[in-house]
Amino acid sequence: MIINDYSSWCINSVVVKVVAHCNLRCDYCYRNINSDEHRPNIMPLEMFEKIISDYIESTDNPQKPLVVVWHGGEPLIAGVDYFQNVLEMQRRLGKNRKFINVVQTNATLVNKVWAKFIKENNIVVGVSIDGPKKFNDIHRKNRVGNSTFEMSERGLENLKEAGNSFSVICVVSNENYDKAKLFLDFFASIGVLTVSFIPCFDYNLKHTLDNKKYEIFMKTAFDYWMSKYKGSIKIRFLEDIMRKIVCLAKNQKCYTGCELSDMCGRNIAVLDNGDIYACACLTPVKHMKLGNVKTLSLKEIPKTTSFKKMVEQYNDINKKCLTCDVKSICSTGCLNRRLSCYSSEKIDYFCEARRKIINHVKNSLPKYFPIKEPVNKV
Repeated sequence: MIINDYSSWCINSVVVKVVAHCNLRCDYCYRNINSDEHRPNIMPLEMFEKIISDYIESTDNPQKPLVVVWHGGEPLIAGVDYFQNVLEMQRRLGKNRKFINVVQTNATLVNKVWAKFIKENNIVVGVSIDGPKKFNDIHRKNRVGNSTFEMSERGLENLKEAGNSFSVICVVSNENYDKAKLFLDFFASIGVLTVSFIPCFDYNLKHTLDNKKYEIFMKTAFDYWMSKYKGSIKIRFLEDIMRKIVCLAKNQKCYTGCELSDMCGRNIAVLDNGDIYACACLTPVKHMKLGNVKTLSLKEIPKTTSFKKMVEQYNDINKKCLTCDVKSICSTGCLNRRLSCYSSEKIDYFCEARRKIINHVKNSLPKYFPIKEPVNKV
């Protein structure tokens, strides 16, 4: 069965992995930072310019913002001057096009200069941090195995002093799965707008989060969020679930993040050497490479054999997904976590947890959003 024929495929964002290198040594990193591949190279500006030019040409709608995510490794290693050049490129090449620049950083390198630059240029900030120090430092250490929390904390303070807001990516692990309430309290206390709780997933399963523990974390997070922080902080995955529930009830289409999207490959990733992948999470899987920007224009991606094979992979799903009670919301899960080369079952590794989380949200909505009965006038 064809889940999606990709006839409506387009690029929603380009994740530019400016550097492969990182100043941290997080032991669960999907990019395997200890491999020889993680060289301290910085993407040549000429290559970045081609990416921007290709991105502009690939979009038919001139009103649609062009979203460029500065990623890594740790992108701030490239330096302020590098990104000043990138912004100048966008103005020169884009003319009247609107760009939304996003930086995903561990915040350890955010000094006052960086914070001011980010603020002055309206750059959207995402920070990777795993909650309070005790839990952040379990997996997120520096090169010599020491704490990174204070460095990230100082970067966050610099961001806030300059007037920047920020969101957070937090990895849920086997060591912190029972700390959902503590984490939400912590993130609220430091002024986080949106938090993305990402289940730890490692291809060799060394650090992969247990399904039951993921379920426990997210269900606890949902209930605590609704009872204490509804309206003041967003939890991306859970909010997307609610959005899809509402849209389905109204028979409307709606946009959600990649984990609940009905199509993988709209947020393409480009490595520092120019290699193109359908998603940043797929970059360690060599056979999922779509091409290289040196020889392939972004708008030509759908015509390649590699892209067509990726679409085949996306549609190569376990039949039980098709009859699942939450399929319309789950959308068969994350391609990266159900690749046939890693899973003979061809289902998202977190399938069972996702089903229970989604059903918990569905069943809990009347409690947190009760429907008011109409008042009968006498």
